[in-house]
Amino acid sequence: MQFLDRFLDAHWRDLTQALIDAQGFRMEQAIHFVEDAAEAALRLAWTRGFDEVAEAFPEIDVPALARRNGLAVLPARAGLELVAGRVIEARAHESARAAG
Repeated sequence: MQFLDRFLDAHWRDLTQALIDAQGFRMEQAIHFVEDAAEAALRLAWTRGFDEVAEAFPEIDVPALARRNGLAVLPARAGLELVAGRVIEARAHESARAAG
């Protein structure tokens, strides 16, 4: 998962801080959640295609994601939307850069 590694290297700090500020995550929760949510979004994107992630978003098991990270479902859903959106943006930027 080279893209995931590059994505996390570039974005984990700002995403972690955004989750703390906007959703009230604790630092440890946010750090683990960013990687977990990015992996979930990428799995979905690779299965369904990056253009269809928004439509396929309900396929991600948010309650399980929340449980794994010690969160309530609503903050986990909001956090997933934030992280998945950033994953899609980063992938689009990387694809555009590779194309030309």
